[in-house]
Amino acid sequence: MTEFIIATNNKKKLVEIERILSPLGIVPVTASEKGIDLGDVEETGATFAENAYIKAKAAYDKCGLPVIADDSGLCVDALDGRPGIYSARYGGHDSPYTVKIGMLLDELKDVPADQRGAHFSCAVCCIDVTARSPMRPLVTVASGMIPFSPWKERALRPFPLRKKTA
Repeated sequence: MTEFIIATNNKKKLVEIERILSPLGIVPVTASEKGIDLGDVEETGATFAENAYIKAKAAYDKCGLPVIADDSGLCVDALDGRPGIYSARYGGHDSPYTVKIGMLLDELKDVPADQRGAHFSCAVCCIDVTARSPMRPLVTVASGMIPFSPWKERALRPFPLRKKTA
């Protein structure tokens, strides 16, 4: 089994990553579990992929171990892609998701249903000690519509996004 440092302090994210990587023989561990303090990494990229790389590179530079980092967020069409790469800071970095969701729904209160398109984007970057350069970040997108009110079935998604139906 190969250990990879997961550049996150989010325990829920670590559980999800472990579910994905375990069948591949990869054991995800946080830097703190290895006694490494990654500190706060300033996300200065203009895209999710750039921010994922910045976090992965910062973690790799500190620990010299294989690293996986991600960046993700919600992009709302009617808000010209906001909150986008600023999703975690939308409404204040420490604001609970209920506040962020309330703010988002308030911003969209006058937007008709057919113009409430959005997508959740996630970029993942891996840097392995055996690689000559980092892998190109993988970016995935889930499209949907922003409802007029929050709902219980939103599962792990921090922002309200319902899958588009045909």
